Amino acid sequence: MAKFREDTSIYPLLINLASCLCQEVDEIHGPSLCYCGVLTGPLTLDFCGGDCAEGACGGQAWVRLVEGFPSSTFPSADSNLTNCGSPWAYQVEIGIARCAPQGESSGVNGYSPPTMEANVRALRQQTADLAAMRRAITCCFGSGDLDYIVGGYAQVDVSGGGCLGGAINIYVREEF
Repeated sequence: MAKFREDTSIYPLLINLASCLCQEVDEIHGPSLCYCGVLTGPLTLDFCGGDCAEGACGGQAWVRLVEGFPSSTFPSADSNLTNCGSPWAYQVEIGIARCAPQGESSGVNGYSPPTMEANVRALRQQTADLAAMRRAITCCFGSGDLDYIVGGYAQVDVSGGGCLGGAINIYVREEF
């Protein structure tokens, strides 16, 4: 059987960034995450449901490859007819989602929203997670060996899934 030929461009970077992220999240000393590492495919938030009781595991941190494309003018995609020789650029996502504050069903009166204290705790955690993501990016890219552009932070769309958090997109130029 032939030896597996591994990617040496983006794969090592994804693994390294995930390692940096998990280390930074551990150093927050916040609630335990159910998952921290690389994700494949579209974002699925699985760990913000009913297991978010005080002290229980809840949430996840991830690094995932969003897309890759030929790019001779980084970070723009090539639209030339003969772009097969162009270097590639990759969009990578780093993110953290935790349990969102939940309101309570109050029977006759309907719904009571989360308390101010619960919202402040969640915001404190969300901003600590954002700082951890920024430190992980610095850890991974701090050597200056790669050309990269860090995008903005945006909340993840969870459509009422009980999660609160966000992600940062990073554009990375392939090395040759």
